[in-house]
Amino acid sequence: MSREIKFRAWFDPSVWGQDSCSGMVEDYEHDIMFGVLGFDSADVSVMQYTGLKDKKGVEIYEGDIVNKSMGLKTPEIYEVIFSDKAAKFCIRAPRYQWQGTLNKVYAVGPCEVLGNIHQNPELLENRE
Repeated sequence: MSREIKFRAWFDPSVWGQDSCSGMVEDYEHDIMFGVLGFDSADVSVMQYTGLKDKKGVEIYEGDIVNKSMGLKTPEIYEVIFSDKAAKFCIRAPRYQWQGTLNKVYAVGPCEVLGNIHQNPELLENRE
């Protein structure tokens, strides 16, 4: 069995400044070792690829905000998280304090990536 192991990183613009390497970095291979590059781990958020793609073919990463109907009349907004306790990717619905396994939810039908918690935090606002 083969699976793709990929990461992306968010460099906080308030720490790094707009003209530096701030923002989302997705296509780096050997630069994942931030210690070697001198980055403070508190200033960088690393997100892992879940191995799944949304209905438009967009890769789903930890930290993404997705839209999924789950059989409800109104689609809900969920945050993709990694649960250390369960050792798996999950989705969290802040509005209901509910958390479910991403693979099981995905099996019902693909979701749609709307953004991520770093660049689009407003998508989760007023949902709690």
